[in-house]
Amino acid sequence: MSFIKMLSRRYTVLSVLSTAFLLVSTDLYAASSEFENGLRQYENGAYKKAVSALQGAVSREPKSADANFYLGLSLYKLQRYTAAGSAFDQTIALDPQNGSALLFRGLAHQAGGAYAKAIPYFEKAIAVNSDLKQLADYNIGISQFRAGDNTAAKAALTRAIAAAPKSDTAKEAQDFLAKIEAGDGKSAKKWTASTSVGYQYDDNVTTDEVDTSSNLHDTAFILEAAATYQLHQGGAIDIEVGYDFFQSLYDDLTSFDLRSHTFSIVAEKEIADVDASAILLYTRTNLGGDDFLGIHSITPSLGYGFTPNWYASFSYNFQNKNFIGAEERDSEVHSVGVNNFVFFMDGKANVSFGYRIEDENTESSEFDYLGHFLHAKVKAPIPGAAIAKWNPTATLGWAYYNKNYNSLTASISDERQDERTTLSLGLTADVTTRVQAKFAYEKIEAISNLVTADFNENIATLSFGVTF
Repeated sequence: MSFIKMLSRRYTVLSVLSTAFLLVSTDLYAASSEFENGLRQYENGAYKKAVSALQGAVSREPKSADANFYLGLSLYKLQRYTAAGSAFDQTIALDPQNGSALLFRGLAHQAGGAYAKAIPYFEKAIAVNSDLKQLADYNIGISQFRAGDNTAAKAALTRAIAAAPKSDTAKEAQDFLAKIEAGDGKSAKKWTASTSVGYQYDDNVTTDEVDTSSNLHDTAFILEAAATYQLHQGGAIDIEVGYDFFQSLYDDLTSFDLRSHTFSIVAEKEIADVDASAILLYTRTNLGGDDFLGIHSITPSLGYGFTPNWYASFSYNFQNKNFIGAEERDSEVHSVGVNNFVFFMDGKANVSFGYRIEDENTESSEFDYLGHFLHAKVKAPIPGAAIAKWNPTATLGWAYYNKNYNSLTASISDERQDERTTLSLGLTADVTTRVQAKFAYEKIEAISNLVTADFNENIATLSFGVTF
């Protein structure tokens, strides 16, 4: 997406070049008019003229690491990445300890989409020049992200932040990390796919949408799958389509079995430093083997990084609900919300919190309500050298909502009042680079003057997922 292009252009070119100038000596070619002219043209931004002059310098002194390096930089600025890579290769052959050349060789691979080839050069740059560690780790994170490995990307970006937390480089890395955590970032890989299977215990199986509580416990097999494909990336707007599937199969309470299909279209664009997006969804749900509910929704949102550690998004959501066999519940829903992500522990952990106000208007005024929703969550790695290789992470969440219904509910001859508090705990660990184990627990306390919506519930789920 445009955010990635902006970071690559603004950071990896402007910031890295300033370091490169400090590390490369020009003494060898002080007497070379071609080199001096080429360097002067480069500094003035006349890159085509610089290439011409520097090619002349290289032809005169092919074993000059300096001339080859600046020829590579000039070609890189002209986006001639293959030719630039060849010049950097020659520089490295002449001067294997030239960290800047190693770094830019990686950048040339990165710009050409060869992310797996780029990473070893960034790692070599760190090995020969520790001053380049933050820049190299940042670009390792970019390459890992574009290659589709979010876990490795976040680890590299976190290292870049920890190297100098107050630097501009750390801010760029923090913004990028926030995008990944918020789910707004997009890798260069055109498709993603994942699936998971699990087993769930529920001590009071319920269906919220129709206020049905069984007051019975049961276990269920859970199957989930998801896939996305980028129809268009770059230019004015990025467009992605997706599909999500969910199925729960209870051992005894089969009338509560849920199956849903969700189709999505996501459009994204960066305007200055603001991330604009719109998500269009359609979900069709089957309950107990019967067609149950269809939901159309659209959510435009704006996101902005206010500080290196704080990213916020503002959104509006519209839903149209169509209940099959319960038309009185058909509704239109309007809501406005804000979500925040605050990072700490050098980006390794974060707190997210937000608020949403929601107005639902149904065919039957009995179900109309105005709701207020609050949520907060802490996510942090679990310390311990013995378990570090599994990247264990713990999540602790809290959510609360209050719904004030606008009309009398016939069965209680009163206006309905609902409150709900949900506490959640999540534990994840990487079994392999693509397989992840998850445990999730939820404790729900629902308070209502409608008996069927007044209940307590505990849900525990163990699952294993695979990403591709």
